Amino acid sequence: MPCRHTNRNRNSDDSRGLDRREFLKSALTIGGAGALTTAMNLYGLSDDAAAVSGDHDESGPITIVERNNRQHAWDDFILEDDEHGLAPPRHHLLLCLDYRKPGQPTSDDRQAVAGALGHLEAAFEWSNRGLLFTIGYAPGYFDRFDEPLPPGIDLRPADEVIDAIKVGDEDPTPEPYEIIMHLSSNNAVHLLAAEEALWGFPGQDRDHLNGVHIEHTFEGIFEKPTTFPGRRTGFVGASLPKQEIHDTVDEDLGDAIHGDAPLSMGFESGLDDNLPDETAVSLVHDQTLSGDFEQPGVFAQGTIEHVSKLDLDLDGWYDQTKEERIHRMFSPHHTESDVGEVGEELGSTSGTDEMPMRDHRADDAIARHTQEDAEEQGLVGHAQKLARARFDVDLRQTDAERDPTRSLDTTILRRDFDTTDQQQPGLHFVALMRFNGYMVYTRRAMNGVRFDSETELPSEPGELEGTRITHEDVELPIEDDGFLAFITAQRRGNYLVPPLELRALPPARALRLDIDMDITRLTSLSEGRIPVVIRRTEAFDPKTELDLETVRFGPPAVVDQGGGATPVDAGPVNEDMIETADLLLEFEAADAGFDNQSTESRLFGKTNEGYPVQSTAEMVVDLGE
Repeated sequence: MPCRHTNRNRNSDDSRGLDRREFLKSALTIGGAGALTTAMNLYGLSDDAAAVSGDHDESGPITIVERNNRQHAWDDFILEDDEHGLAPPRHHLLLCLDYRKPGQPTSDDRQAVAGALGHLEAAFEWSNRGLLFTIGYAPGYFDRFDEPLPPGIDLRPADEVIDAIKVGDEDPTPEPYEIIMHLSSNNAVHLLAAEEALWGFPGQDRDHLNGVHIEHTFEGIFEKPTTFPGRRTGFVGASLPKQEIHDTVDEDLGDAIHGDAPLSMGFESGLDDNLPDETAVSLVHDQTLSGDFEQPGVFAQGTIEHVSKLDLDLDGWYDQTKEERIHRMFSPHHTESDVGEVGEELGSTSGTDEMPMRDHRADDAIARHTQEDAEEQGLVGHAQKLARARFDVDLRQTDAERDPTRSLDTTILRRDFDTTDQQQPGLHFVALMRFNGYMVYTRRAMNGVRFDSETELPSEPGELEGTRITHEDVELPIEDDGFLAFITAQRRGNYLVPPLELRALPPARALRLDIDMDITRLTSLSEGRIPVVIRRTEAFDPKTELDLETVRFGPPAVVDQGGGATPVDAGPVNEDMIETADLLLEFEAADAGFDNQSTESRLFGKTNEGYPVQSTAEMVVDLGE
């Protein structure tokens, strides 16, 4: 589970909490007005759940700038509590949706969705003890628009990814849904309350949530899912897998799971050397794809999300000895003393004291032994294969071969969680990445021992001589290949999670603005104003259609992250004493964020109907001596 702050000394629920836990698990699984009403009457919301009481911002909800304009900005908002320590959200809810109307979304619906999501942020603290959520859009949703997504958005149809990465005779269903929403919290009541609020508390005499009046809803825009596969639930964290499997699936199977295990296969999986930070999986304006700069347009600071429903053969898994499970999960070089009961002895990395798991400077890295272990021991570990698959991608991402002091960022950020949906043990695999190609490449490399980074990487690796790991095929039965024999993919889908500002029914492209900028009158980038002229075009009248409250101007990276200067003055453009149809905006130079190395400027805004507009222009900063 992707939290760098995981505390392995989490407290398990004591016996006094069993009735409460069992009820809330059942209520979240069932959902609906009755479940929420009973849960609210019995337990209510957490006392510290309101957004205005958060540690991060005493004045109200977390701002766009504080989250770098990212929906997936979760890690910095994982807070410690007395019961669970510093741990990621324990309860999860996936809602799969379709836009109910034909054609492109209307501006009214876009504003209603934006308002409904804003209500949740106003009602709950942005944290694991309050509420964290994202909303993502499948390729099929963007087929509603005439223009395609920007070339820097590598979002692939589910069936294309399935064909590329299927294992054995599995036959996953491509997700048919246009939209997916992922909600999480330590408190299951928060998820029930948020879900019902999104549809206006149907069938209930209620119109407020945590003191926030619910004015905007999803009603009439998305049909409310009530059963699997449209509605999916899950859990992660010490004690939960043991308890939930015991109560829902099989008592003996639950007893086989260690009480401190955060996931049902019995081990910690969120370690520093297999989890990137959120920046590494965020779309950025200067990213490269296939060796070329491919900008994501207005979707910068968003991410690509892959969601799979996996069935777990826990009976077969726990028929293995502890030593066998350790070898399959990590590598044949790991021992129980290296790992401990659930991984607590590993520290922050998945290697052993004697051998690092993944280090391009170390000849004895466990990842480099994958081929040898397959041939000589007839078994390779899951973490071992994953580490090897990430060697070249990491180096391409970070240029670590030229700067050995830099850490190796991985490319896929997992936020998966266990489930007992349909009363069967499973895993909702939720993964964030910059390009869908990373998922395809890494999964291919892990599906078998063959590994050829020269042909499989989704983008050019650059000069990596001496660091590649490229091997030929080795015949390794699936039952000896990590834990592949114990997981079966049932469903897979891919989604674009837009930046915060565009999370509500976004179009595929922004309207491109025609702007002129003049900084020749500036004597300092910390003083004076920068005039920017937005030209009227056949498609856009800036004087009547631009919402000035949404406009920001500055370097691309600053504007993409929700920053930049806002207009301090706006008016008509006069040429030869005649007023034109163009709009003149002025920005304080000190607020824009430019420096002497700036080469580009970006202006972002929205129309009065919520449609994004953007322009990026080259600039030269020359302030003299």
